Amino acid sequence: MAWFSIFSLRSSSSRNDQIAEEIAGSCYNAVQQRLSHDCFAMNPSEARGYVRARATAVVHRELQRYLSRHPQVRKSQAGPILTLAMEEVVRSTLLRLRRSVPMPSLRQAA
Repeated sequence: MAWFSIFSLRSSSSRNDQIAEEIAGSCYNAVQQRLSHDCFAMNPSEARGYVRARATAVVHRELQRYLSRHPQVRKSQAGPILTLAMEEVVRSTLLRLRRSVPMPSLRQAA
């Protein structure tokens, strides 16, 4: 593989990461609104699947909006961008949920 091909692949991957982060950023609030409080009682695997299921339609919609606003992005990049955006939305949503779970207060005996 030629050097310019390797550079092109890396810059394309980096650009896909940037696009995916932008799409994920515009999805957080809509995904958060779709979640119920039941997810706090789920184990991590269940919560991940639950968030992924709730986020799918939102991420697809935002990707289509992005592609319509940015015609220079090739349709062939949509698959990798979608995957990256979904992973980012799920990861960050789970982190936010974990941070918002009230922790029991620990008391020290006197």
